[in-house]
This record gives sequence, C-alpha cells and structure tokens, in this order.
Amino acid sequence: MLKQFTKRFYSAASTIVSKYGQGLVLADAVVVEYPEYHWQVWRFSSPPRGWFSTLGDLFYCGDAIAMIVVRQFVEDVVSVPIDVLIKSYPDDIDENIVKEPYSIFVTRLGGIRRIVERFASYVSEPTGM
Repeated sequence: MLKQFTKRFYSAASTIVSKYGQGLVLADAVVVEYPEYHWQVWRFSSPPRGWFSTLGDLFYCGDAIAMIVVRQFVEDVVSVPIDVLIKSYPDDIDENIVKEPYSIFVTRLGGIRRIVERFASYVSEPTGM
C-alpha cells in the first residue's frame, strides 16, 4: 500500500514539476492546481509570489472575498480581535500587535493601521438601502 502511494505521489509530483519547472515554489503549484480549497497561504513556509500584493489590491478595491480573507488573516496574526481594533480606531492601533513571523505580510498589505482603517470605513459606509 505504501508502495502504491509513493508511486502515485511521485507521478503527481513529476507532473507538477514538468508543468511549472524546477524552480517552482510548491505553494504556487498547490494554489493554482487546487483553487477550490480555502488556502491560508500565510501559514505556508513560502507563500505564492505576488499573492499578498494581489490580495491587497483586491482588498482596497472593496472585493468581498478579499475582505473576508484579510479579516481571517488579521484575526489569525494579531493579538487583538479585529472588532476591538475597529472600535478603537483611530486611537490605540499599535503595529506591534502583529505576531511574528507575520509582520512582513501585514506590511505588504499596508500595515495594521491601514488595514483597520479600511475595515472601519467599510463598516461605516452606507449600504445603499
């Protein structure tokens, strides 16, 4: 049974490597090949190239899915619940509340203050009803 699994694993790996080349980042291949999964790429040892830049662009344009992903990301990587941060905005937003090693990703999204500012403005925007 292990032999069959190993054979299938190497076959799948070979297909991915031939498709993406030797210099691939595994996260790139996994996210592209299995987009139906809800990947928390900030937990990968090396997230896909450009992923946070794209997420940031979508987030600041108001994309609903990007808002959900950024919210989950922030809830995972800061020591204070996002709702508390939104209520306390613009006071008492400390950049040091981000857990390591995630501060680099928060910076790529504009910093925790800018992220919370966007959520605070989104919450206060009229719904159009």
